[in-house]
Amino acid sequence: MRELPRPCQWLAFLGPTLLFVAAAAAAAHPAEPKERVAVLVPIVAEASWRDDAFLSAVPAAAVLGNGEPIVLAVNAAAPWRPELLDFLARFAPARLLWVGPEAPEPPESSEPAAANLPSLELLKAASAGEAAAALAQAAWPSAERVVLFDTKDRGSALSAAALAARLGEPLLPCRESTPAAETLAAVTRLGAKQALWIGEAPPPRIANLRVERLGGALGTIRWLIRHGHAVEYLAAVNPQEEVAGRNRHLSLAAPLLAAGRFGAVAPLPYATRWKVRFAAGEELAEAPSGAGPSSASFRRGEIALEGHTTPFLTGRDPADGRFWLQLDRDGNGRFVGPEEQPMYTGEDLELWGGTFTANLDAEEAARGQAVWLTSPTAREIRADLDRFRAAASGRPRFLCLVGWPDALPMAVIGHGQGIDTDLVSDLPFGQTDPDPFVELALARFIAEDLPSATLLACRGLARDDLPGGDFRDTFATAEWERVCQKPLEAAGLRFAGHHDGGAPIEAASPLAAAGLIVHGSHAAWTVLGATYAWDSKTLLAPALVESAGCSTASLDQDPEHRSVAARLLRNGAVAFAGNTRRGVAQQDLFRSEFWNALLAGASLGEAQRRAQNRVLVAVLEQGQTGGGLFYYQLYNHAVYGDPALELGLDRPGAERPVRVEQRGGRVTVIAPERWHRFAYAPLPEWGCAFPELYSWRGAGTAVECSWYGPEKRNEELLYVNLEVQTRLRATMVEPIGKVPAPLGWTGACFIDQHRDGSRSLFFRVRMIDFDMTTGEVRAQVDRLDFRLLSK
Repeated sequence: MRELPRPCQWLAFLGPTLLFVAAAAAAAHPAEPKERVAVLVPIVAEASWRDDAFLSAVPAAAVLGNGEPIVLAVNAAAPWRPELLDFLARFAPARLLWVGPEAPEPPESSEPAAANLPSLELLKAASAGEAAAALAQAAWPSAERVVLFDTKDRGSALSAAALAARLGEPLLPCRESTPAAETLAAVTRLGAKQALWIGEAPPPRIANLRVERLGGALGTIRWLIRHGHAVEYLAAVNPQEEVAGRNRHLSLAAPLLAAGRFGAVAPLPYATRWKVRFAAGEELAEAPSGAGPSSASFRRGEIALEGHTTPFLTGRDPADGRFWLQLDRDGNGRFVGPEEQPMYTGEDLELWGGTFTANLDAEEAARGQAVWLTSPTAREIRADLDRFRAAASGRPRFLCLVGWPDALPMAVIGHGQGIDTDLVSDLPFGQTDPDPFVELALARFIAEDLPSATLLACRGLARDDLPGGDFRDTFATAEWERVCQKPLEAAGLRFAGHHDGGAPIEAASPLAAAGLIVHGSHAAWTVLGATYAWDSKTLLAPALVESAGCSTASLDQDPEHRSVAARLLRNGAVAFAGNTRRGVAQQDLFRSEFWNALLAGASLGEAQRRAQNRVLVAVLEQGQTGGGLFYYQLYNHAVYGDPALELGLDRPGAERPVRVEQRGGRVTVIAPERWHRFAYAPLPEWGCAFPELYSWRGAGTAVECSWYGPEKRNEELLYVNLEVQTRLRATMVEPIGKVPAPLGWTGACFIDQHRDGSRSLFFRVRMIDFDMTTGEVRAQVDRLDFRLLSK
């Protein structure tokens, strides 16, 4: 995982002959086997020097581990959590380093996972300077250059850790521009002649050391680009720990992820306000002057922040049932000014020089009875992310949003559907141009606390290297989810077992040892149905958990911040995908395309992007850009974890999926190698008259599902969602030949223009039609042909 040293990077430009010689030399003298090294840094609840010690440990661990920075923050008072011991047993480090004043007692001998751990090596330190010096001595006999960072500038400090790890150079702390005595001694011992200074303050002056000032995070990224280091991964994080609530330390996971993925940190220092509530408690007997029409009682309240007060009014639009907000900006009791007209959930408003997003639907039982405001707005966050993308020459592929919404807000989405109108989503942050399609491979990185966060990051970085990785070839299902079994087996994965429900799983369950867990049932943010709970202690393999349950991915509806997704990620899972609000049948389109992408070898974030873009095609095709069930599900899904995580699910022996062949302006779509029929019993609560329903699947196809009320069942249509990339100026497709209805092209085509001048044409076709009540195939084609057209 470690980058090539800069003197070697130019080899790639010298042609195939020299590359062949270099490859032959490498084969004759193979690289030394990677030594597994893990560094443990004890952390306390309050901000302390230990945070900076953790940052200095990131590049040291990367060097000691040949590019793999396995640095784990642990609770200083009780370090040996079961999930930590489980990871260390799987990772099997040859060396285990502890950075702190003294080493802890070893874990209890009764813990099986602790049996084969190496003895702790103490890097004795009682300050940031001592810790950095000890780490430098452990990892570098000498260094021509060091990286210096300002411990008072948290955004720059996070950026410096990722930079030093990418360069393989020691990271040493300074308080503003003043290096500690230990830092000066480390520079002397290393024999360093140069230094990079990361911080907005003036650089320190150190005898016999030439210091180059990079500035803050943006300057660091520009420096990387100028010196030939690509930045394809941005770890966006709020370094303002005082606003991050119970998760103040999660920011330290950002440089760990950026270092492991050859990226950079994008600090976003917001004084975040996440859904701050202002009650509209007073009911009015009659409408004030200028009030909008309302089918509900008019209610009045006040928005009071930082010494400012603005009265407001709420009501309900009789046309569409949406609650609205009107501000009495001049305080005259009337609502007649141009900035006093009704506004709705998801709209931005300006107050007292700040910008907020309005929300009137945050509590289902109290819609219109309060206003919830969020700052910064999604538009402001996107603008700030664009600055980092521009610094990286506009080329980042991955965006990792590190932290919970109370530190880095999700976007509040406008009216979607009457089920849960309070939609929140990260999707807008993956859009980088005016068209609606998603460009960035995106995921949000959450954890219960810092030890959980660093463990999750390291688990993902090391997943491919964990010995005894049988879990990678297995999957398990839970409760209602059974239809995925044959498609996943056809993809080359082994079925480990099923959990019927009843009680949450325990260690002996096949789900605990599987690399994939697919779940469906009634659920909530505290429970994965009857499969797992927010307080479960059952440890898992490094698995992806994917759930069709309602609200399993919700991070903002529980006053105690309980989350079954966060607990799964703490106890062993590497990623989670699910609904932030209640799920509907239309979610199957996202789910099936998410799995199609993963089975084709996509990373976690790439799979999310593919699934979102294909749901967006359904939204556009069905005219639901202002609301509807596909619009709702477009914003309802969330993926948590490292967006660059690769699960390695593309198996050589898998059945051939749908294939697309493109020759110039001609496109041919070839059906999957096999079609599979499934039978399943509808849920009793549906009241369906049919005892059994039938569905069909083919590798690479997508399921569009909706509720069919007359027969009280789901109705499934199987589509092939196509993205044809081309440099032709094509704007439309034309079918070649005829096929029986309703097969073939649906007639709609949408364009995503790319930064490099190419474009993608998105359109959908059907290759099989079937009856769900009998299982009969009514029509089927093996191939479809199209030509690309330009107006």
